[in-house]
Amino acid sequence: MGNFHAHKRSGLGRLIAANLAIFVLLLIVVEGLASYVVVARFIMLTNNIVERRHTKYDPDLGWVNEPSINISDMYGPGIYLRTNSQGFRNHNDISPAVPAGKARIICSGDSFTLGYGVDNDHAWCNRLSLLDPRLETVNMGQGGYGVDQAYLWYKRDSAKIEHQVHLFAFITSDFHRMQSDSFRGYAKPLLDTVNGTLVVKNVPVPKRDYYFPSIMQYYYKDSLSFLRTADVLTRVMHKIGLTGADSRDRTQRQRDERNEHTRKILHGIFEDLKNINERRSSKLVLIYLPDMDTLAGEAAKEWTE
Repeated sequence: MGNFHAHKRSGLGRLIAANLAIFVLLLIVVEGLASYVVVARFIMLTNNIVERRHTKYDPDLGWVNEPSINISDMYGPGIYLRTNSQGFRNHNDISPAVPAGKARIICSGDSFTLGYGVDNDHAWCNRLSLLDPRLETVNMGQGGYGVDQAYLWYKRDSAKIEHQVHLFAFITSDFHRMQSDSFRGYAKPLLDTVNGTLVVKNVPVPKRDYYFPSIMQYYYKDSLSFLRTADVLTRVMHKIGLTGADSRDRTQRQRDERNEHTRKILHGIFEDLKNINERRSSKLVLIYLPDMDTLAGEAAKEWTE
């Protein structure tokens, strides 16, 4: 009888252990599937970037605003986006000459300047015009632009309109966007220096990539970082020495060299902007806009210093 009860308890213990093992295995499978679902969702949402609703392909810039577009619920009910016939986020067309009694300001930049998430009236460039009735502002902001694209757009299209002030705004991410010939899979121009002179590469920008962005180039680094399998493999590689201190040091050196090269290009951009504005009798003002990630971390110091 004792052996029977002992055998029964042993069998019950094995059954419980087996069920626990199955439960743990299911948790692992569900967790793994969940990470892949996150990646799939991230790809679908990011690939369908909101700027596609108001932009068109541009061979010099990659993408630019559609002219004379009016999307009533761009960012939500009643939060509209309107462009003029020149593709600027303004209600009215901008005349070549500054109207009498006015001072014209051109605002260049990325989505912060465009006014992502707010209507035309609440973009900071337009709010600036409310400070004084003599001010006329031109919104040349565009979502996803790096410093390079904002510079190239200003250089090309602002030549057609007189202005007294050029506000050139950027965030930390705009520096890193300069380091690639694509943004989230969408092809863009790439600035470089040759013998101290700025040159533009990857132009005309491949048209196909605007309609069929090369998503794997972007998602390999960003989306796949969500995968737990990728995280596990990375940890294993660290353990067995495939990505040791030498590899990390090499990666850091490459990053530092890339950032230093970007700073040289930035100096070239700012110098050219200064010269352009002087020829146009305009005052250039550089504006480094802080975002929450920059304020919370150390990312901005290597650029501001």
